[in-house]
Amino acid sequence: MNFNKLKLWSVGAAAVAIMSTGCNKLSDFGDTNVNPNGSTYISTSTLISTTQVRLGNSNFGTVVTTGTPSAELLSGLMAQYFAEPTYPGASRFAGTSLQVNYNGAYQGPLNDLQTVILRNTDPVQAVDAARFGSNASQIAMARIMKVFIFWQLTDKWGDIPYSEALKGAANLTPKYDPQEFIYKDMLKELGEAVDQFDGTNSVQGDLIYAGNETKWKKFANSMRAVMALRMSKVYPGPTDLAAVEFNKALTSSLTNGGMLVSNDDNFQMYYPANANPFTNPFYAPANSNDNGVSKTFTDLLTGLADTRQSAWVQNTNGVPYGLANPVPAGTWAKILAPAFKSQVGTMVFFNAASVLLAHAEAATTGPANFDTGAGLASIGGASVPGSNALTPTALKRIQLQQYLAFYPIGWQAWSNWRRTGVPDLKPSTDAFDPAIPRRLTYGTIEYQLNAAQVTQAGANMGGDDQNTRVWWDKP
Repeated sequence: MNFNKLKLWSVGAAAVAIMSTGCNKLSDFGDTNVNPNGSTYISTSTLISTTQVRLGNSNFGTVVTTGTPSAELLSGLMAQYFAEPTYPGASRFAGTSLQVNYNGAYQGPLNDLQTVILRNTDPVQAVDAARFGSNASQIAMARIMKVFIFWQLTDKWGDIPYSEALKGAANLTPKYDPQEFIYKDMLKELGEAVDQFDGTNSVQGDLIYAGNETKWKKFANSMRAVMALRMSKVYPGPTDLAAVEFNKALTSSLTNGGMLVSNDDNFQMYYPANANPFTNPFYAPANSNDNGVSKTFTDLLTGLADTRQSAWVQNTNGVPYGLANPVPAGTWAKILAPAFKSQVGTMVFFNAASVLLAHAEAATTGPANFDTGAGLASIGGASVPGSNALTPTALKRIQLQQYLAFYPIGWQAWSNWRRTGVPDLKPSTDAFDPAIPRRLTYGTIEYQLNAAQVTQAGANMGGDDQNTRVWWDKP
C-alpha cells in the first residue's frame, strides 16, 4: 500500500470538515420523531435510526452523579486531549470521578439492536420486519453496531455483561464475561456479519450509510483490523491471534467489501437539528466552560507545527492538566474551533485515518518499511511532513499519529495510549494518584442491582480499581 497516494483527514479534521457537507439527503430523522405514546409497536427501521442517533449521545450522557463528566469525556481526560479548567477532579484522578454507570447503553441502543435481531430472526415477526429491508441485512447491520458499542464498553471498563446481557426479564443479573472472551466473540461477530449481508441494499432507517452494504462491510472489516491490533501485546507473535485476525480482516477486505480508505467511508452521524437528541453531541461539552483542551495536547500540536490545530482547538493556550485550582475563564483553549462545534454538525465515530495507520503499524518493522507522506494528510489537505516518520523511531511516529488521528474521540486515544505508551503522558503534580488510570470503575447502579456479579467481576480482574489493567493492556 502506498500511503503517499492516500490523502485523508484524521478524525478531528473529518469531524469538523464534513459538518457542512455530510449526508444532506438525510436532513431529518424521519420516523424517529414518532410519538412513542401513539403506538405500542416500533418498526425495526425506527430502532436502527434511534440507535444511530444515540451512538453519540449515549457516550456523553453516562454519569454517576451530577457534575461528573461522562464516560467519553473521562476517556478524553485520561488521554489528555482535554483538561478541567473550572472543576479539576477527574484529571487529578480522584477515585470517585472515575466511577461511571453504563446501564444507559444496555437499556437504549444495545436493547434496540437486540430487538432488531430478534424480530428478523423469529419466523412470525420476520415477515413484518422484512417491510423495512431484508431480514439478513438488518441482522448483519445490527450485529456490527452491537460490536461497536460493546467494544467501547469493554475498552473502558474491562469485563462487562456480554453473553448473558440483553435477555430482558429472563436474566436481570447477567454475569460479567472476561474481556478476552468478549474480544474473540466480537471478532467472530464481525466476520459473520460481513458474510450475512445479502446484497439487496434495502435496509431502511440507516442514517449513516443509507443502506449501502459495501460501506457497512468496509466498516466491519476496518473495526476487525483495529481490534486485532489492540490485542498485539497479549498475542504478539506472527502466528498468534492478533496477527491471524488482522490478516483475516485483510482477506475479507480484498474479497468482501474493502476497508475505510477515505472520509467518504467514515462511520459518522450527521445531526441536523438544534434540539436534543438531534444535536451534535460535541456541542454542549465543547462549548462548556467546564471543559478545555489540555496544554499537553496544544503543546504537542505546536511542537509539530501541525496545521490541524486551527480546527481542533479554539486557541493555542491549553489548560494545564490536573491543576488543583481553577484556571481563569476566558483565557484558555476550548474543544474545537468555534466554527466546528455548532449544534448542527457531524460526529465521526470511526475514521479511515485510524485504519490506515493500523495498517502502517502492522506492516512496519523499521523506517524503510513505511513512508507516510500524504497518507497522514490533515484538514485542508495539509499533511504532516513525511520526514517526521522516516526516522529510526518510525513505529513511535506512527503511534503518535494514531493518537492525533483519534481526536477528539477520547476512548480510542486512551485505549491506544494504554497499548502503546505513546505519547509519553505524565500525571499532574497535583494528582491524587501517581498513576494515570487504566480503566473506569463500575458504577453505583451495578452494585445496587447486580451486586454479586459485579463484585465477582472486580475480583476476577484483580480489583475494581482505576489502576487495574484490562486484559489487553500489558506493560
